[in-house]
Amino acid sequence: MTDAKVTVESPGKPRKRFTERFPVIFPLAVEIHRLRRHWHWWRSTTPLARRLQSDDLPVRLIRHQSLLLRSLGNSDMALQHGKVVNLKLAARHIDGLLIAPGEEFSFCRLVGRTSARKGYVDGMLLENGEAVAGIGGGICQLANLLHWMVLHTPLVVTQRSEHSFDPFPDNGRALPWGVGCAIYYNYVDLRFRNDTDTTFQLRVSVGERYLEGEIRTADPVPHSYSVYAVDEGFDQVGEHWFRHNEIWRDVIDRRTGNRVDEEFIKANRALVKYVPLEQATTKLGNTSTKEYTMTDRLGELSAAGVSIWLDDFSRERLDSGSLQELIDTSHVVGVTTNPSIFGKAMSSGDAYTAQLRELKASGTELSDIVRTLTTDDVRAACDLFTGIYDATNGVDGRVSIEVEPQLAHETQPTIDQAHVLHDLVDRRNVYVKIPATKEGLPAITAALAAGININVTLIFSVERYAEVVDAWLAGLEQAHSNGLNLADIHSVASLFVSRTDVEVDKRLDALQSPEARQLKGKAALAVARLCNEAFEQAIATERWETLASHGALPQRPLWASTGTKDPGYRDTLYIEELITRDTVNTMPEKTMQAFADHGVVRGDTIEGTYDTSRQILDAAEAAGVDMVDVFAVLEREGVTKFNDAWTELMTTLQDQLDKL
Repeated sequence: MTDAKVTVESPGKPRKRFTERFPVIFPLAVEIHRLRRHWHWWRSTTPLARRLQSDDLPVRLIRHQSLLLRSLGNSDMALQHGKVVNLKLAARHIDGLLIAPGEEFSFCRLVGRTSARKGYVDGMLLENGEAVAGIGGGICQLANLLHWMVLHTPLVVTQRSEHSFDPFPDNGRALPWGVGCAIYYNYVDLRFRNDTDTTFQLRVSVGERYLEGEIRTADPVPHSYSVYAVDEGFDQVGEHWFRHNEIWRDVIDRRTGNRVDEEFIKANRALVKYVPLEQATTKLGNTSTKEYTMTDRLGELSAAGVSIWLDDFSRERLDSGSLQELIDTSHVVGVTTNPSIFGKAMSSGDAYTAQLRELKASGTELSDIVRTLTTDDVRAACDLFTGIYDATNGVDGRVSIEVEPQLAHETQPTIDQAHVLHDLVDRRNVYVKIPATKEGLPAITAALAAGININVTLIFSVERYAEVVDAWLAGLEQAHSNGLNLADIHSVASLFVSRTDVEVDKRLDALQSPEARQLKGKAALAVARLCNEAFEQAIATERWETLASHGALPQRPLWASTGTKDPGYRDTLYIEELITRDTVNTMPEKTMQAFADHGVVRGDTIEGTYDTSRQILDAAEAAGVDMVDVFAVLEREGVTKFNDAWTELMTTLQDQLDKL
């Protein structure tokens, strides 16, 4: 893949390079560059990684996949199919590669020069920002995959050439713009070096739909990495448009889950071959220069370490592309479901009619029909989020499905159904939701011990949250005893936020005192922040350090029920005031849109609030609010509401079946 580098010295036309002004000498210039690179290879004293091994190294650091066939502008799809042929040939030279300490990887030296004689065919090349056909075209997708994965490891990139053109508008982009690579044999290369004391391994393969990759190691490494873009925008110089951003990464301590450093990776700037649309803010300078910056509030929230999940789901969202649009435009990286959400989805429209007719004709029982419909939907959503799941190494890209709510106070049936749902959905990125009732706690432990990823739901109090953390740790300990890889077991703990204020505010109003009214709208945030404190305390213990040394990952706090119920409160309250790293906020679309419109990211709004939060809850108790009773009522009502929603769902589906 070739790209012409464009530089801008002043507002006006970009200056062309010498070979662009005199294209006849371009082939000669290429050969001179190639000779120079061969000379550099011959003189280099850094050993090149060459040894392939079919057996996997034991520790997987990251897995990622990218879609093979994508519609890119008006490019010929036949070139995309040719690209797949080329990727299969190139992948053979890299799959299983071991990179020992001190060794360097070179894409060009390993893959070599592509030619028809070697079996390469016409694929899509980018030449001066235009899509053209060329032998071996498309293999830069393999370099893109490798570079993205390497950024999530301690491997050091020593050479990477970015594309100097942005040829197509974003369409289903899963990764930040600006992390790709240009490859042109042999001097436009991707190179990275192993400066650690352990051996790394690259695994790459071409599947039916995806180019798939992993980076594995012989030993665990102390840090993980989160890669993101900031300062996204477009600017116009004369008649030309340019796109720019910066790529950064956070360094995260695997033992504690805390960010220990942030590293600047690259500033990107590229000539845009399309007209940017719908930029939020316009800044006018002189008459020949315009700069457009994207006021991306949800992007700022995501960059602050909050994973944005959608608290809504339906088959219609899948079929219409609505969910994909939220992924593309609103930084949505996960979905949560519950009986109420499924009930709403199945009670309107005709998205389920054909399947209901088939299931009725086959004599399927109503309970099995519900299970089939819900697991089919969740499976399809999991497939939609697979790219995000792989890009985040399993942290995000998650879809949750809940055990039947009537099992909330039955331990063994909950365990049994967790296994059933896990097996029926049959996707790596599914979360099974188990309520944090007293009877649910041992079920949480048992499911985690079996390697099932769990979203613990219906948490209302700090005390119950602490019990959930204990159940999670016990599950990991049992999983380790069972010989499972703890790095493959993920969990979140969902605290329901707004419902606490609804109940506490009602009791404060009943007290009819100025002191009580001053506490309204504060209890829910206080509880959530103290749960975050409990999380931090848990991962500072020796118990957690032992598990982390075996590859265990922290159980992230998840803020649920974050749409405000009181119209007098700011509609983004439970997002703006619960911002801290390594958390999830699952929000209704209405709340998400509100934040995108006028939400404010003021940095970490949880750190330093713990003492004040305790004072708020103590003051509520002193004013006459029985917080223990509040939490008991909320849990009881939470289970009842989900039970009622499940019963209503069953009734609705039976009515629909009767009409078929």
